[in-house]
Amino acid sequence: TRTADMLSLLPNWPAFSVFMVATLAVGAAPGPGMMFAVARSIGQGRLAGAVSVLGLSLGSFMLCLAAAFGVAAIIGASQIAYDGFRYLGAAYLIYLAVRVLVVGGALPGHDGKPHRDSLGRIFRQAVATNLMNPKSGMFYIAFLPQFTDPERGSVIAQFILLGVIFNVTGNSINLAVAYFFGHIGDWLARHLRVWRLQQWFTASIFMAIAGHLILADRR
Repeated sequence: TRTADMLSLLPNWPAFSVFMVATLAVGAAPGPGMMFAVARSIGQGRLAGAVSVLGLSLGSFMLCLAAAFGVAAIIGASQIAYDGFRYLGAAYLIYLAVRVLVVGGALPGHDGKPHRDSLGRIFRQAVATNLMNPKSGMFYIAFLPQFTDPERGSVIAQFILLGVIFNVTGNSINLAVAYFFGHIGDWLARHLRVWRLQQWFTASIFMAIAGHLILADRR
C-alpha cells in the first residue's frame, strides 16, 4: 500500500528516534520563525499567529524542496550567495519593523481599531521571512542527509518525507506558542492605549531577528 511504501522510506526505529528527538529540540528552540509568529500573535491575535505559522510552514517546505534538489547546496557552497541571501532577509525584516511603526501606529480607523495587516499580507510576509533565512535551508542540507539511505529507495523521496515530518513538528510547536501569545493580542485589541507600546515591541522583535541574520555565520 501507499502508506507502507512511505514507511519503508523512513530510517529504522533507533535512527528515527534520534531524528525525532532532534526535531523536537530544534522546534522548541526560539528562532526567527517562532519569534515572527509570536510578534504577529501579539500584534493581531491568535488568527494572525496561525496564518503566520501556515506561511512559515510553506516557506519551510519550499526550502526543503530546494535542498532536496540541490538549489540550497549552491547557496551553501558560495559565501557571496549565502551572505547576499541573509542580508536581503535582514533588510526585509527591517522594512517590516519600520512598517509596523509607521502604518501600525497610525490613528485608529472608523471602527476605532488600529490599522491591521490583512491575513494574506501576513501569510506572504511569513513565507518570505522563512525563505530569506539561509540557515533554514542549510539546516536541511546538514541534518536530513544523515537519515537517508539509498538502499531504502529514492533519496529525494526520503529527504522530502523527513522534511515534511520536521516541518509539521516544528510548526505545530510554533502554532501552540502563537496561540498562547495570541491571548495577549486579543487583550491589546480591547485596550488601545497600550497599542503603541505593543507596536514598538513587535518592531523590536523584527529588528532582533534581522540582527540575528546579519550577525550569523555558517556555524
